[in-house]
Amino acid sequence: MKQLILHIGHAKTGTSYIQSLLAKNHSSLKKIGYEYPVHRHPSKFKKGLISSGNGEILFNSNFVLENDTIFSSELLFYSLSNEKTLENKVLNHNSKLTIILYTRNVFEMICSLWGQLVKRNGFTEDINTFMLNIDKGLNKSDNKSAAKSYYDNVLFWIKASKKYKFKLILRNYSDHKKDLIEDFLTCIFNDKMELIKKNFDFKLPYYNVNRSLTESEYFLQQEFNKYLKNSSNFISDILVEKLPNVKSEIPYIGLSAYNAVNDDFKELVYNINKQMGSNKFLKIESYRYLKSISNKKQLDTLTFTGKQMEILVKSISAELNISLYDVLKNKFKKKFKIF
Repeated sequence: MKQLILHIGHAKTGTSYIQSLLAKNHSSLKKIGYEYPVHRHPSKFKKGLISSGNGEILFNSNFVLENDTIFSSELLFYSLSNEKTLENKVLNHNSKLTIILYTRNVFEMICSLWGQLVKRNGFTEDINTFMLNIDKGLNKSDNKSAAKSYYDNVLFWIKASKKYKFKLILRNYSDHKKDLIEDFLTCIFNDKMELIKKNFDFKLPYYNVNRSLTESEYFLQQEFNKYLKNSSNFISDILVEKLPNVKSEIPYIGLSAYNAVNDDFKELVYNINKQMGSNKFLKIESYRYLKSISNKKQLDTLTFTGKQMEILVKSISAELNISLYDVLKNKFKKKFKIF
């Protein structure tokens, strides 16, 4: 029976980092009998740039499981989270199925989610407003309820593993940020780790794949989000890719925002921990701890290094030139045939 190993995320738990290393080492994995299909932009993944993994191959009607195979995509966390799709796209392969799922402590998750919404979804709310309104979302497509839907879905996967008798490895990313790839590989190759370590290249050009932003970078992106759609490609994306090792920051979190999240998530955390048989698996961090790692007051002065300014000015200037060209092209295309 072939092994089918699905790493399904979820989001904001180091998936791009894991995928980059799997793509970089797909030849080494093949030598020990495991396929990691790399179907698009392999050079991009190997450089540690942002990716969505290879999970979409599972949904190809022509896909046949011929070898022990690893798939990694946080998109699978939702796309497979109903029993009919799980049966039709995964369980039909009659394989020895292992699903690896990382989750994350609540405030780490919410801060990272808020940052991602600002970076890529045109979000403009500050982090405290976001937290105060987090219980008002109606479904998983609603930004404010996205964090709760992650934990609701963790419960789905726990229950599905018991119903369909597949192996679910549930890990807390918050406990493994510093040894993430080793922890991930151990989930698969527990008895082969010595062999893996001899052949696996653990190095990327940088560790922080798809890093979070500084508070000033977030503020700049939020201002662009208010007035210009699709600006993340020349603000956030360029900062993340060109300056990956800049230390990110968590903005100031007020006590009222903290209490709103704590009240809204404590039952979910309790239910997950109950299923895991440990009241220490998933945590709602204390306010004292958050104060120790976040900024002490609300931002009133923007701070950028010379390198950040250089990258931003160059990127924004290039975007302005492209935008102006498009405006002129559309305005004068009838008059000037060169366009």
